[in-house]
Amino acid sequence: MNIFKKVLLPALLTAPMIAVATPVVDINNADTLRIHQDLISVTEGMAHDIVEYREENGKFTSVNEILKVESVDRDFLNINRYRIHTGEGPRLGS
Repeated sequence: MNIFKKVLLPALLTAPMIAVATPVVDINNADTLRIHQDLISVTEGMAHDIVEYREENGKFTSVNEILKVESVDRDFLNINRYRIHTGEGPRLGS
């Protein structure tokens, strides 16, 4: 019971706060700097490619559509799925 009070209970109580603190990036409106800073494993070049793709092809209609950007791969999407939003519809990994 002692380990529960000292370790597990505080972890359980802070987990929701960690989830809320995760930045969510609207890839249809974010600039290169925001994409680079708020998403995981994004180089400045990749952030630029995402913005350039959006400007040339229009808004992303789903999170999965980001895979059409040449420098973006499935690993990037899997890491960032819940940090990316298209500004429309449900937020979580759509």
